[in-house]
Amino acid sequence: MKTHYIFLFFFILCCWGCVERKITIVSDPQGAHVWLDGEKVGETPVSVPFSFYGTREITVSKEGYQLHSSMESIQAPVYQYFPLDFVSEFLIPVSLQDEHKFLYTLKPYFPLTAKQKKDLEKRADALRTQKIQK
Repeated sequence: MKTHYIFLFFFILCCWGCVERKITIVSDPQGAHVWLDGEKVGETPVSVPFSFYGTREITVSKEGYQLHSSMESIQAPVYQYFPLDFVSEFLIPVSLQDEHKFLYTLKPYFPLTAKQKKDLEKRADALRTQKIQK
């Protein structure tokens, strides 16, 4: 009978531990729309739980500011490598927090002036004629 209680105690103890992983994205200014791997996840500041490490595409945009998109590498902490991951996921009776924070400063968007547009059109025409001549 005692062995059943001991087994039950260790079973409950093993089910208690876990690792909580999340990506937190903050922007300046706040309230920017955020896409994680092409899927809209909310507005900054936003925290998103994740399961797998690796490279993730993060895109941040807000009206009046330039769109910012980058590939971010999310490295696993040492306790998430085999065989330590078994211990951190199942045997440690506390929740471990693994948070990765990214801060993006968005640059204001300024429309082109008439002179800048004209210069850009001239450069485009020059490249077009250069391409046609080849």
